[in-house]
Amino acid sequence: MKKLLTTTLLLLLSFSFLKAQDKQSEKGLHKNAVYAEGFTIFLAGSAMLNYERQILSGEFIALHARAGIGVAYEAVEGMESTPLAAAGLHLILGKRVSFFEIGAGLLTADWHKQQSQTNSPALQMAYRFEANRQKGVMLKAGISAWAGEGFEFSVEQATPFLAIGIGF
Repeated sequence: MKKLLTTTLLLLLSFSFLKAQDKQSEKGLHKNAVYAEGFTIFLAGSAMLNYERQILSGEFIALHARAGIGVAYEAVEGMESTPLAAAGLHLILGKRVSFFEIGAGLLTADWHKQQSQTNSPALQMAYRFEANRQKGVMLKAGISAWAGEGFEFSVEQATPFLAIGIGF
């Protein structure tokens, strides 16, 4: 509990140095982005469509809110698919066209096979490239992880992902 409170306090203090801006971000980030994200490991994977909106922006740091929908699939026993929904916040560090991104949020999955729905905390770290300040391509590559039983993160839940989209 102390770790959660400490982390929350540090994030709030860092956001006190941010300022909202009405115009395009000075650091090159798009204020809005729509992108497709996916990963695959052996015969399983996922694909998601996401919308991201810049909430706060400073000289080297920005905060974005994200929401997405998608599907997870497993081709082992036929083609089993599971609807997914995700929401979270992403802290983005950097300037011009290259950025480091770390995010946290909630991943919801409706597992038809087990007839259950899960809500799992999720983490994401990525490299982000945005080519054009006004409108343009956005590329992301990184690692996503979600908590398993008991809300514990493990290496088994970490998966690489790629994303491509457009910023505006």
